[in-house]
Parts: sequence; structure tokens; C-alpha cells
Amino acid sequence: MVVGVFRDIGYPDAAALFLGGLCCLERRLPQGAPTSPALANLVAIPIDIELTAIAESAGMLYTRYADDMTFSSTTLISADFRARVTNAVESFGFSLRATKTRLMGPATRREVTGLTINQQVSIPRHRRRQLRAYFHHISRSPEQYAEQRQQALGYARWLYDYHREEGSNALRIVANIPIPPTNQF
Repeated sequence: MVVGVFRDIGYPDAAALFLGGLCCLERRLPQGAPTSPALANLVAIPIDIELTAIAESAGMLYTRYADDMTFSSTTLISADFRARVTNAVESFGFSLRATKTRLMGPATRREVTGLTINQQVSIPRHRRRQLRAYFHHISRSPEQYAEQRQQALGYARWLYDYHREEGSNALRIVANIPIPPTNQF
């Protein structure tokens, strides 16, 4: 599939095969490689189009983040709809994991890609508690976190996106972390 992406954008077969081999490990996109997310999104375009059409025909909304597919509906999702989705996914050479498939009704806490999506999108309470503890430790001895400054900044910005006040506090704490020295030759 990855080789097909390179062919589709105009690379000759030999170059597409070379680039596909360079970007894959054992014929799969390796987790953590910088090329994997972009290539996965390009590979997923046809399936996204198909699943969007299936969802819209049933009055639903389809969204995807990486390999997490979500179908949002105001009504009960039927077995027929689930079968149509499964067939579509399999027709593209993928499979759904039954252990990762969930149906969540209006009374349940709905969590998608690490965020709670009930009345508003937010970071789950248990994760926010972990982040508060993390930033508390940083505030007590910021110099010990110099090498983790970028990671802390990422967490603070993520928190800020969904919880402005807590995120602002975290950003103030991160600002006190010393910038690590760069490696000089």
C-alpha cells in the first residue's frame, strides 16, 4: 500500500519500491518513524472516503485519528451498520480488533484518543491529576527537568488546549525550567 502511495504521486516503479522499502519495516510502517503518520494518512484516504459515505448514509459522523476510527450517532448503531463498516475495512486489506471496538451510549463516559468527549472535549480527570503531580514535582526542582523541558512544554500546551487555567499554570512552571546547554564541538 505504501508503494502505491509513491506510485500515485508520480514516482516510477523502481523509485516507489525503493522508497516503500526505506519507509517500511517487515512490510509495515514502523511505529515512531517520522514518516509513518503522514504515509498512514495517505494510505487511509480511500478508506476514509468509503467510511465517510457509509456513515453519512446512516446519518452519522465518521472521524479518524491515526488508527482510531470513531462513528458518532444520536441513535443506536445497528448490527447491519457495524457489518457494513467491517466489510469496508476488510475490503481495503485491514481488520478491526474486536477487543478495541466499543459502543458507548449517552450515559457512559466516552473517551477517544485519550480525551473525554461528553458535553465538551476534555482531558480525563485521572490524567489531569497525573499532570498536576508532574508539574508540582517540576515546580519544586525545575533544574532536574532541564533535559525533559520540551516534553514538559508539550504536556503543558496540551493541557492548555483543553483546560486554559491549569494549562497556564503549567506553562508558567515550564518557563522556570532551565534550557539545557547545547552540545558544542
